[in-house]
Amino acid sequence: IFTVASRPPEGLGLVCDGRFSSGKPGMSFSLADFGLFSALAYESPVGMPTVLEHYFPGWWVSHEQVVGNGNVTQDWTTFFEFTDRENTTSIIAIRGTNSILDVLSDINIWLTAALLQGFTYVGPWMTSGVSSVVYFWSDFVRGGEDPAAHFHSLLEHVQKRIDKGGRRLYITGHSLGGGLAKLVAAHAKIQAVTFAAPGVQMTSNSMPRDPQESREPLASRALTVRPTNDLVSQIDTQVGDVVRTKCDGGPLTCHKIYAGSICPILKRCGSMRGPEQALVLPCAECPSFCAPPSAP
Repeated sequence: IFTVASRPPEGLGLVCDGRFSSGKPGMSFSLADFGLFSALAYESPVGMPTVLEHYFPGWWVSHEQVVGNGNVTQDWTTFFEFTDRENTTSIIAIRGTNSILDVLSDINIWLTAALLQGFTYVGPWMTSGVSSVVYFWSDFVRGGEDPAAHFHSLLEHVQKRIDKGGRRLYITGHSLGGGLAKLVAAHAKIQAVTFAAPGVQMTSNSMPRDPQESREPLASRALTVRPTNDLVSQIDTQVGDVVRTKCDGGPLTCHKIYAGSICPILKRCGSMRGPEQALVLPCAECPSFCAPPSAP
């Protein structure tokens, strides 16, 4: 294990200075905190409570939907709601691609954007006629199915939380789980903090919506941490705030939630938890923190 000490952010920009208020006075969250919540979505059911208590003492899993547990039909989204001890703040974390069902669901949702983007690499921006053909073909491949049907349970749960009120609510996720977080945030008008997630500009255009609904939330409610060399975050067009992290590995390494996002943020900013709140992580997640110093 290694300890990430706290240190003054020293004006290092949004990656270190950015804070998100909680429902509890005097408490806030950093980008690294949201990264850890996103990483928790990949933990096993047995290990998750222990890891959650380690990183966020007093927090608990107040709701979960796990693919394969018999509680999901058409909706293939796995997500968890984490709630603080005082029940003032909830953070919903969506798991990224982690199974063949996840892959099929993600292809279904981002198919149109991937096709449209593919045309831009072989020629100038396509005419509206070609765009119409792509939208038609994508709809044909889906069998006329609404892409939003694959995360309707998530959207319904978020809306219930909003309607109930009485707490601060955020949504987060890594990879294509982060893309879903942004789509839900735009609809529900809550803040999404995502990591190595695809853009949603073209994808959102293929989603049914109320004609009177503004697209402004896409720009004002989404933040994406985008590691260098990551390919998934290059899918579609990013909307909203983009915070870049430096990753020297290849595309697969830099797409990982720790190697591409959490570790570079902690290396640059420290724990960002105050002088009495150092952060302890396993060396396996951020090997460079535990590597012996280079010989002079």
